[in-house]
Amino acid sequence: MITNPALLGGDAGGERQTVNLTSGSGKMIVELPAGFDGAIELETSYTESHGRATRIESAWQLQHEPATDWDDREGTPRRYVRARGVLGNGRGLVRIKTVNGDIELRARRVEPGAACFAALMLAASGRGRQRRTGPPAVS
Repeated sequence: MITNPALLGGDAGGERQTVNLTSGSGKMIVELPAGFDGAIELETSYTESHGRATRIESAWQLQHEPATDWDDREGTPRRYVRARGVLGNGRGLVRIKTVNGDIELRARRVEPGAACFAALMLAASGRGRQRRTGPPAVS
């Protein structure tokens, strides 16, 4: 189990920020503030050896795409499960991708008076990688 926090500046001077979270294998659980303002792009794929279709669960209403046909462009044939949506004004972008694991997107209640930042908490049962682009995080 890997647990890594990444910080997104809550305001970032009005600049758009992008966060990419990827895992080579395993379930990913990500918490965003309940009032998150950004676009969400989720993708999980599964191989035949996984034994079942992967799932995307979200605290928000997202558009779910049906599973694709088997695709071997990345080596081992896999099917893709995708969901996307825009929350608030869509100022930021969070992309989450994994293979042979579910994605769970949770809403985190921010306590009044807390510092203005969005904490992305990643828990993956495989190897995880995070990349944040945009202005430096503000705390």
